[in-house]
Amino acid sequence: MSFTKLNIMFATLFSFMLISTTNITEHQSPSSAQMNEQIDELKEKYKEKYQHVDQAQIDEFRRIKLTYIAKYFGIDVNGKSLEQLKQEIEKAKREQPEKWAMLKKELHEKKLKMLEQKSVVPIK
Repeated sequence: MSFTKLNIMFATLFSFMLISTTNITEHQSPSSAQMNEQIDELKEKYKEKYQHVDQAQIDEFRRIKLTYIAKYFGIDVNGKSLEQLKQEIEKAKREQPEKWAMLKKELHEKKLKMLEQKSVVPIK
């Protein structure tokens, strides 16, 4: 093939690629109104799914979780706010990374065991 025929073939191929990608992007990109509508739908689904959980329950779960971790590290939990516990736990995690790794492993194993009990198929 001659050089000009090759150039014409590449130019044609490139133009087809360019046309096909612009058509794809025009059809696939939703407008901002459509995206806002989808976001609103997801928010409604989320509210329906978790409407039974209120902030007091979430705070209580956090307190239980932080108390467990604090006791594992030997931190006194009496009379401390959630934020104070969180700060002391962060400090203990930095000072004792091996202990933190052991706790994470222990919690992971507990979670797997719980999931395995709920599941029909064993989790490996």
